[in-house]
Amino acid sequence: MKLPLEFKKNLQQKIQADRRLKNRAKVVDFFLNLYTVQMKCPKIAPKQFKQLDKVQGELFTYELAVKSFDKWTSRLMGITHLGETGGGKSKCFKVTYDDVLVVKIPRKPISNLSDYIEGIKIERQIATKLAPEIHCIAPQVSPILKRIPTFYEGMGWMPEEIEDKCTERLLQFPQFQEYLKIDGSFVYFMDISKYSFLSQIIKDMFNIDDKIQQEIIWSPDIILNFHKFEEKYGLANVPVWLNINDVYKEYERKIDNILDHYGLTHNISPYRKRYWFLRFLIKKEDITNEPDVSSTFFDELNVTIKDLLYTRRAQIQRFIQTVSDHVRQEIFNQNTGRISSIITSILRLVTDLKEKQVALRDLKPDNMFVMMELARNSVYWAYENVVRLGLIDLETAISFEIPKNKSLKQPLLGGTPSYATPSNFVENSIIEAAFEKVPRILHLQDWHAAVCIIFITTTGKPLFVQSRNMLYKIIKLMTIPESQRPPMKDFFQKNSLRFWLTAKEEFQKKTDAHQASLKAIKISLPTHTQKIFYQEAINQCYRIHNIIQQKIKDQDVFKARNSIDKLTDASCEMLKTYRKRWENGINVPRIAPEARLWIIDFIKELEELKSLVIQYDRWSNTFSQKDLFMTAFDIMQFMFQVVLQEMSMTLGKIQHGRAASFEITKEKKVSIENTFKIKFPSNES
Repeated sequence: MKLPLEFKKNLQQKIQADRRLKNRAKVVDFFLNLYTVQMKCPKIAPKQFKQLDKVQGELFTYELAVKSFDKWTSRLMGITHLGETGGGKSKCFKVTYDDVLVVKIPRKPISNLSDYIEGIKIERQIATKLAPEIHCIAPQVSPILKRIPTFYEGMGWMPEEIEDKCTERLLQFPQFQEYLKIDGSFVYFMDISKYSFLSQIIKDMFNIDDKIQQEIIWSPDIILNFHKFEEKYGLANVPVWLNINDVYKEYERKIDNILDHYGLTHNISPYRKRYWFLRFLIKKEDITNEPDVSSTFFDELNVTIKDLLYTRRAQIQRFIQTVSDHVRQEIFNQNTGRISSIITSILRLVTDLKEKQVALRDLKPDNMFVMMELARNSVYWAYENVVRLGLIDLETAISFEIPKNKSLKQPLLGGTPSYATPSNFVENSIIEAAFEKVPRILHLQDWHAAVCIIFITTTGKPLFVQSRNMLYKIIKLMTIPESQRPPMKDFFQKNSLRFWLTAKEEFQKKTDAHQASLKAIKISLPTHTQKIFYQEAINQCYRIHNIIQQKIKDQDVFKARNSIDKLTDASCEMLKTYRKRWENGINVPRIAPEARLWIIDFIKELEELKSLVIQYDRWSNTFSQKDLFMTAFDIMQFMFQVVLQEMSMTLGKIQHGRAASFEITKEKKVSIENTFKIKFPSNES
């Protein structure tokens, strides 16, 4: 029996929630054991943890308790899940336990101490390579081992030598390795106490729910005062006021009848009546009993408001939407300086990664921290050019600098679906077969992620949703045994094409919908970023021009020198006119349908390629300007276009040309070539 879609969705969410609870409980239990050791209690001492009822957003608070000498002692810890699931990477948590730590449970369990130390060493090497331009926090053993009394007490190490000394002592006394494991597998720890995650700063900027409530509750007379409403929300929203005012008058008539029935007409002020209405409107919770009013009155009041909110829900929703849009725009205006500064730092970071010949391959707000203290202040604090972004979690990173006669190492496959591409989840050999240049594709994975980060920093919303869901499915299909699916290269190309067609459509739709906000953010392009963008635009022009020439050379239909020259020199408009003649059968010879369709497709592909040349030529002119300011919209358009052209299988198909799928006789060739004797429209470019 086929299960209903909603039931399957709810079941999947429940399974995922249960899984997250179990993983969270394992981390909490780890810190409970650490607390037991810190309290110098024996391992067998009674201990327990419990989750406190109050959950603040995604932060869970736990009480850890251990019994020592017949007395229970306790402390609190906080834990938050980091990142999405399903990306083939480690599970990460942010834990507040004296310091703020990131706890990373590797996807593949690590039981060997030397493998664990080697993993830390590799990430530290990447961090060293990126310094000083990019500050990175690599995993360490000291955040945990320095809390073990028998390991650390009395050592007297200097702060800068603690990590190396802890590693050295751990290798001398390997019995302490058990304090670094969860479920028998080593766990990575990173101390981020000094910094704030970029993801949290973005959430703070766009957390408007509380502000919408304040906007409505603190201005209760706005639903009655037309002039105040019009002054705040504009003349265009007058119909919204008329509707909500009418809804409130209906509410007031009904509530007055109830008050009269209970003899409370003179006890309840107009302000209090408005407060009840607006509070229910935004919180959707029953009005609780108040000392001077009977509970039966509130029962009737709540039923009345619920009924009104249901029957007039369309007018009420438009009112709430109007307020929401106003609050969102106010917050955006207050944060434009911060958004510009973050985007500038993202561009610097991506450029530095390229210059350092490193690809991070899992760039996302959860892996980036803000190094300026001002970033911790109120979200209303606007400032420019002060944010500097650092990186945490380098497990998927790879350096392109390789010794002679050595091949590029295979990085860990994985990524976060909201920020990743299909190429994040296949080996170098598959990337090489599809694209040839592996380092470039790995580098452009970071460009793709940067585009997503720019969008969410500006709008507070994810750029890709449909594409992300498709990527989840692709990842799942890749786990199917090789004997049950096509060869990986064919499988990757087919699904990658589907992904990029969806991503292109979604990108266009989302950027168009948020065009006003994206164009309101203006960035002073960092000098080295501008140089790389300019070179990229120039390279793309040459590359596509060469593809055009190769495509014309490889085809078997237009072989006369005159025809080849005209195809090579023709502008987009000339090709468009020529294609339309073939589509409409105007001034063209009568030939076989398959030949005609081939010609139409061939001319259209040339037309698209020449359009790209014009586009990149314009970009190169833009990037050659001095003191260049660009909008977030234009930066995203350029970066995504480069990624799309390089990674989409459509370009791969165009690159390799396309032979005619029909047999062409000598006579047909002549007749087709003769069509080029038709003059192109004059003065077209």
